[in-house]
Amino acid sequence: MDNNENPPFADQPGGRNFHDATIQRAIVVARHAWHGWKIVLEDDATILLANPKVFSRFCAEYSVGRTIRTGTKEECRRMIRRLIRRAIKDPLGSGIDNLDRRLRPHFGTRNGRSMVSMISKVGAFYRPEVFVAWDKYARKGLNIMSNLPPSRNFTGYVNYLATVEQLWATPVRKQIESAVSAAGGCPQYNPPAFGRRVLDVALMIVGGRREFEVRPHSGPKRGAQKC
Repeated sequence: MDNNENPPFADQPGGRNFHDATIQRAIVVARHAWHGWKIVLEDDATILLANPKVFSRFCAEYSVGRTIRTGTKEECRRMIRRLIRRAIKDPLGSGIDNLDRRLRPHFGTRNGRSMVSMISKVGAFYRPEVFVAWDKYARKGLNIMSNLPPSRNFTGYVNYLATVEQLWATPVRKQIESAVSAAGGCPQYNPPAFGRRVLDVALMIVGGRREFEVRPHSGPKRGAQKC
């Protein structure tokens, strides 16, 4: 963070809150992303893994294609499609850690690097009211908002999600939900899920991410064909 910049959060008697400008920016980014993936988030999450073109777009837009070993993306997609329901059954996130351990020897880069980022982002499409993406900026932001060392490591996705829940149990939740309610134009299909998306973006902003793409979307469209 530049020393001349105001931090995107403020210390309060009950803990840390996001600055209002941080929340407003997070709402704009989250709203744009939600509308771009509305067919998946609101109509049929299975399209994400059932349609290879949609999965390829997801890998590109969410920068997770690079976590899949070259030449194995299609096989990886099919295996995740077969196993994802079991992986997201536990709301504490243990299934995501378990699926990561199963996938990485076969599909992880550099002979088995972690694939939690990609799996958690799939989980956040299937159950957006529960799962929050594992992202380097969000992890740093979560530590900062939890008044922990910014570079503190998480032992796994379960530990990460538990820390998210601890933050969500503070006044931060009311701050975000009130801002979303006042903003207008936000998805009404699943307000708790959209609030978690705003939290995710706000954590990335606190963690140092400065650039977000907000541009016209190319799909997927309603009626996207499954394969």
